[in-house]
Amino acid sequence: MTYTPEYNPVVEELIQAIKTYEPLKELWMTPEELEKELGITISAQTRMRAERKIPFYKIGKFIKYNKQEINEWIKSHKVEVIE
Repeated sequence: MTYTPEYNPVVEELIQAIKTYEPLKELWMTPEELEKELGITISAQTRMRAERKIPFYKIGKFIKYNKQEINEWIKSHKVEVIE
């Protein structure tokens, strides 16, 4: 018997989850990685976090940025073109 997705929706769901899997490490950035990627210095990040101007997570002494939230934050600062 050959496998077809309609016989087992749970298996099909698992296959889709594997196809769209993104490792946890790739979802998060350290302050150093954010500085390298966007050019925002560590001191600027510290100031922005203190003023609650950038989304971040603090776990103990560790600071992490969620890549998706940073992308949304950047998009929210779009300056419209005046023609």
